[in-house]
Amino acid sequence: MGLDGCRSRLLASLAKFYKSVLPGKNMFDKKEAAQLIFAVLLIAYLIAFINFTLTGYLIAIGMALIILLPHVIAHKIAASYYIAESRFRLLEWRRYWFYEDSEFKFPFPAWLVFPIVFAFLTKGLLKFFAIETCEITWKHERRLGRWFSELQEDEIAMIALVGPLTNLLLTTISAILFSVTEIPLFKEFAILNTWFALFTLLPIGNLDGTKILFGGKIRWTLFFIFTLVTLVLIHFINIYLTLLIAFIFAVLIAIYFLMYEKHWPAKGL
Repeated sequence: MGLDGCRSRLLASLAKFYKSVLPGKNMFDKKEAAQLIFAVLLIAYLIAFINFTLTGYLIAIGMALIILLPHVIAHKIAASYYIAESRFRLLEWRRYWFYEDSEFKFPFPAWLVFPIVFAFLTKGLLKFFAIETCEITWKHERRLGRWFSELQEDEIAMIALVGPLTNLLLTTISAILFSVTEIPLFKEFAILNTWFALFTLLPIGNLDGTKILFGGKIRWTLFFIFTLVTLVLIHFINIYLTLLIAFIFAVLIAIYFLMYEKHWPAKGL
């Protein structure tokens, strides 16, 4: 096969890959778009809470958009790769206890109540970003070529994981820009992305962390510890040492859990 033939096959393979991975033209339905707007406005309010001004709030809206939109799009791209769909949803609680009849008459808007309450209780220091989730669905007939027509827990976990990973990528980029330019806004943006990633990794309700945990405890432990340590260290040392120390610490914790997990039942844990 000549060079032209190889080039044609390569281009065809790339076209097929992008067609299979990238979401369709209608990336967001009307409900998603409306909820995204509410989420961006709320995140911006939490960011600008301490010294609230109109100018500060407008800047915060831009920051909130850059924090949230790549996160949501990453979910959609990953879901498309696994022949599924991901939809953005604000976090709501339908039950107040574990029993089937323990349901609210109307969904409880956890996405709104808890962030506002914590903002006032902590005077804006704690930015409670646990406000959204990705609703993952799939059609059996579209997955007939796969080993399983049902979406597996590991696949759901990977779809959920790419969201906080995207925010950690934004953290890294922002922190590097801060180290080069020393513009405080870049460091603030890096910290905010890390906060957002940490809250989405919490294994509570229908947050991303719950899906990741069900897909593998070691995987969840690794990324949660990595994000937590990054959030602490990024305030004090440069991004390169932060990521290195966070990675080493997370791997050690994950290895510890992996080594001792099989002994936990015998110890009554």
